[in-house]
Amino acid sequence: MLSIGINVSQVITEKNLDNTLKQLPPTAELMARFKLSDKTSLVQSSSADVLWTDNEGYTYNIPAQTSFKIVKQIPQASLVPSVMMNDYFKKELDISNTLFTERKFILNEENSVINDMVATKAWQKDGELCVITIANDTSLDEPSLTTACTNQLEEVKDAQRPVIDALHLKGEGQTAKLIHQNGSFFEFSVFGQGPGGQIGILKKEQNTYRTLFLGNGIPECTLVDKEKIPSDVLSSISSGNCMTQDGK
Repeated sequence: MLSIGINVSQVITEKNLDNTLKQLPPTAELMARFKLSDKTSLVQSSSADVLWTDNEGYTYNIPAQTSFKIVKQIPQASLVPSVMMNDYFKKELDISNTLFTERKFILNEENSVINDMVATKAWQKDGELCVITIANDTSLDEPSLTTACTNQLEEVKDAQRPVIDALHLKGEGQTAKLIHQNGSFFEFSVFGQGPGGQIGILKKEQNTYRTLFLGNGIPECTLVDKEKIPSDVLSSISSGNCMTQDGK
């Protein structure tokens, strides 16, 4: 008799495990399957946000409800996103493609990007959004893959739209995240999926925002004095200082 070398109890156990994993939330199932596929990767908790552009061109910064990150410790690894996708995270991407497809998610092409900084795959099922981001983990200088899911898009729209409009970010693939507030003055980090970023200083006047400053430099003292901008709202770009007319 020809033996094909299959342990029946092992098959049953693996089938039970597969069924158990499918009952978990997407991020929990992905974390478990990633761990099973590669026990050498470093798995970390993450407080990632989800960047999502809607059909009107507004890009929102949404706190993830569930997220985690895996880091590949590879000597002299390339940190080019397209290389990381194909050489280091192909197995994880294949697993995630299967999982989201089986769960009836649809790949959102508009929110899936590849550039010099990141590579993302964005999945959507009704109001649930999940984004897989491959990038350089700057704290370890190693390739990383972050998975983040949220269903809070509608909850953030009312608060973020006026800021996006005031900074003229609609259609630019960029959004703003609050850094600091002092009364009616707000300091925002302006960023997107690509390289670069700016700081925006806004003042809220009734139900709208007015942009006082947007850039990477130091605001002029004449502007700071005229608008009475508190120094702590300038903390991230000029340590609370401003530029005089002689450039000092």
